[in-house]
Amino acid sequence: MGAIGPKALVTSLVCLLFIANRINIGANLAAMGASGELAIGSPSLPIAISVAMLSLVVQMFVPCERYANLLKWLTLVLFAYVAVLFVAKIDWIAALKGFVWLRSRLDGNSFTVIVAILRTTISPYLFFWQSSQKVEEIDRKDDAKPLEDAPRQARGNSAASSLTPSLAFAPS
Repeated sequence: MGAIGPKALVTSLVCLLFIANRINIGANLAAMGASGELAIGSPSLPIAISVAMLSLVVQMFVPCERYANLLKWLTLVLFAYVAVLFVAKIDWIAALKGFVWLRSRLDGNSFTVIVAILRTTISPYLFFWQSSQKVEEIDRKDDAKPLEDAPRQARGNSAASSLTPSLAFAPS
């Protein structure tokens, strides 16, 4: 650990990352529960618990590569936000006023929104997700060498591969 930095500093940063990830996961689950409550009218807590259990089961029993491809395809749902702009009747004047002149009070709901916004923009686990996935891809290759000896095998068209869903979503 001394090659990375002082042990106390590295340990502190890892602990902060652990705490940040727990907060992010909690915010994600709360947002999914609240979305489910809006969509189907059920209480948000059982929905959040169900989503957490489903996510846990999928992560344990679906191979990582197949799960990553599924999640890439599910991101296409985000285009629904754009579609809503064309379908909903929006009072654009009121929307712009609300955007420029914010009205808020500091309560639990306000802090939930703040955490949700920060979570989606600077989420710590995103820093590590792509590199972890690349290491897993290299580990699956029979002719792979340690990255210290062959760093070029980690390079590639990773920006394009992380932004586009894989067309080969087939069972492993």
